[in-house]
Amino acid sequence: MLGKCNYNYKRLSPVTSNEFLLETALFSGYDGLWLAQPVTDWLHLTGCKVRSLEDKDDFSMSLMDQDTQIQVRNLLAAIQSPVKLRVFTQEYECAYCKETRQIAEEVAALSDQVAIEVHDFVDGSELAASLGVDKIPAIAVLGVGDMDYGIRFFGIPSGYEFTSLLEALLMVGTGSFELENNTLSFLDNLEQPLHLQVFVTPTCPYCPRAVVLAHQLAMASDKITADMVEVTEFPHLGQRYHVMGVPRTVIGEHTYVEGAVPEAMLLEKIKVAARPA
Repeated sequence: MLGKCNYNYKRLSPVTSNEFLLETALFSGYDGLWLAQPVTDWLHLTGCKVRSLEDKDDFSMSLMDQDTQIQVRNLLAAIQSPVKLRVFTQEYECAYCKETRQIAEEVAALSDQVAIEVHDFVDGSELAASLGVDKIPAIAVLGVGDMDYGIRFFGIPSGYEFTSLLEALLMVGTGSFELENNTLSFLDNLEQPLHLQVFVTPTCPYCPRAVVLAHQLAMASDKITADMVEVTEFPHLGQRYHVMGVPRTVIGEHTYVEGAVPEAMLLEKIKVAARPA
């Protein structure tokens, strides 16, 4: 059975970041990483472990404790070339902008190869439009000379999605990704642009696999852009694309696949989306 988390969306009253924390045991060797997750809109999840931590230390000053910072710094030491995080935010009417900016700033501080630029979504509207940023909070991951690989994060990359952010930094900073020869051959001959949106939640353990795969495709082809979209922050998109479980990868407007599917299965869906109308 393919990895997927089902949920029913429900709005709850706001709580502060210090009143509720999510603990996640991140896969791919990132065991023990922590990120504080303020909750205003909550998900009732089935099949995804969530635990309330009433006695955890106060992370109001820093989202990563010292041990986590050491782990992340060691991980990012593999980066060989500069990476830039362009963060789009605004002061008002963005529930997770402050936290998203803080995550990016704390991560960038742990590597000399990672830089961050913060842009106001309104004042920097022309730059945002040029990068396809149409909602916030947003992070565009760029390479040397602001090389744009089409790798985007929309919504806070917390919980399990912190893994996806680290993977994106390593991918862009090392130029290394793993795709099958059949996939690379198809991408080399792709003529029309394709937009992939991977809908996720921070508490879904399967979602990073789908996000990283989509970002690898974007890294390999200048015809593909790939977004992580945290669905609880953009419920109108969840409704538009009928997101009833995560991860859900939407290719273009009408093709989709649910679950953390193998690369070959996603490729077949991409081929369907790429066919002439």
